[in-house]
Amino acid sequence: FLEYFRVLGDLPNTKVTPRLLATRGERLALNHETLRVSGGDVGESEVHILDLFSLNEAGQIDHCIRFSPEDIDAAYAELGRRFDAGEGAVAASTATEYTRLFNNRDWKGIENFVSADFVEHDCRTLGLLGSREGGENWAQTEHALVELAPDTRVRFDHVRIHASAALSLAVFHGTREGGPFEIPNLVLSHFRSDGVMCRNDLYDPEQLDEAVAKFEELR
Repeated sequence: FLEYFRVLGDLPNTKVTPRLLATRGERLALNHETLRVSGGDVGESEVHILDLFSLNEAGQIDHCIRFSPEDIDAAYAELGRRFDAGEGAVAASTATEYTRLFNNRDWKGIENFVSADFVEHDCRTLGLLGSREGGENWAQTEHALVELAPDTRVRFDHVRIHASAALSLAVFHGTREGGPFEIPNLVLSHFRSDGVMCRNDLYDPEQLDEAVAKFEELR
């Protein structure tokens, strides 16, 4: 790992610019890194890579897995797999399982993913959805988004979790009327003692402080 950075340091006019894409818990992060080299015999070049980092208990990097930008889905999948095998196991892989169900258009699976008394509250500024009760209503709303934009997919950029709740940034993305779109939602999920999700609270990304305060209160 050190030798890799030594090679970069020996190149003329080298600049590495990292951009954080996603995190899971306190020890996993996925970065998009841009390496720019100019001058000397190499001319000018720009390289893009994805690096998945995990930390040990001392806060030191103990793993780095490198992906090409074209393999971003595989990078997110590996991020989720490592999280579910460790810190995320406390709540039965909620983000990973929901991602699988939604992206596979398994609406019945989404309906059965939550408790019988499940309710979702829209706490966003506009609060257009109000409250939805039951897994069937929840699944129908998710399905409606796909009907408007058939290529819609979901990814989770950031996830924090404990036994009672999870706070995540879920991003729905696709194309509509010839252009790309992204819909980010902060989701505070509540779990029963058996780990089943029984409630969601939706927030705008700008309401992060409010969502974090509620998450810490539940913890």
